[in-house]
Amino acid sequence: MTPESQTDAHGLRCRICDAGGPHQSFSIREMMFGTRENFQYFLCRVCGCLQISEIPSDLERHYPSNYYSMDKYHPGNRDHWAPLTRAFMRQRVRLALFGRGYRIARLVSCGRPMPALFFRSQPALLRNANLPGFDAAILDVGCGDAARWLHDLGKLGFNRLSGVDPFIERSRTVQGVQLIKSDLATFAIGREGTFDLVTFNHSLEHLPNQAEALATTVSLLKPQATCVVRIPVLPCASWDKYGTDWVELDAPRHLYIHSHTSIRMLGEQVGMKLNQVFYDTSDFEFYGSEQYARDIALTDSQSVWTNPNTTLFSPDERRRFEELAAQANRTETAGRAAFVFRKA
Repeated sequence: MTPESQTDAHGLRCRICDAGGPHQSFSIREMMFGTRENFQYFLCRVCGCLQISEIPSDLERHYPSNYYSMDKYHPGNRDHWAPLTRAFMRQRVRLALFGRGYRIARLVSCGRPMPALFFRSQPALLRNANLPGFDAAILDVGCGDAARWLHDLGKLGFNRLSGVDPFIERSRTVQGVQLIKSDLATFAIGREGTFDLVTFNHSLEHLPNQAEALATTVSLLKPQATCVVRIPVLPCASWDKYGTDWVELDAPRHLYIHSHTSIRMLGEQVGMKLNQVFYDTSDFEFYGSEQYARDIALTDSQSVWTNPNTTLFSPDERRRFEELAAQANRTETAGRAAFVFRKA
């Protein structure tokens, strides 16, 4: 299924570049919870940003209590390290991220592989964030109650970790990670020039006022500090293949699906320069889109996302989805990317 325009959006102006129509228009279903309610989007003819035509006035109802980011953090035994092992791994991570401590890291490695959480923490992004060390002040915007990425960083050795989200249950500190229930603008008051790194891990696409959010982010960054924006991105192979069944559309929660042009323009508007782009999609992009093409919601009992043991896809098909994700990242045709901006 290829994405085909249904109508021309004449009276709409792009919220990113202010271009007037006509723009291509698409009708996209809500398929995470399977309500199948239709929402109109348009693809800007100038900057290529796909965006919802009208931001719903009742957007909150599309984030019910069982929305995945509302989950609480449960440390359990996931990547649990004994104190001595933790100290050894910290030295290895120190070398991998900051290029320091080679002799000690070599001594303590003992042929053991890096833990899985090191790779979950996006090491390539951290290496290119120009961080001073484990005492770097890091803020994750839209962290959710679980704040999994911040907790992974804490296990690796980072010790000044904060998350801000207006929809979490309450402000609190969990295992050294400070979680603040607040909108970004209110949080930023009195915190100018505080952070070495601010991240949006698949949260920016949910924000109506994107330029305002990134301008606030710039105020929070130290000089020459970094902002990493991880988002769905166009063009990509899955959009070409699945069209409006592409799982990353996530109508109506994803208000914007940026192109490389539109996200770069947005950064430049607020005083940030795009330094690097990484592609980081997973098999989710492929099995999720295939499910939508079969009219199976993401939270359906048959869904891989809900039930990893489902028989919806064969083992060969599951492996194929993983291969497609790796190929898409390698060929830069993936539908997820991380944009590394530096404060100008």
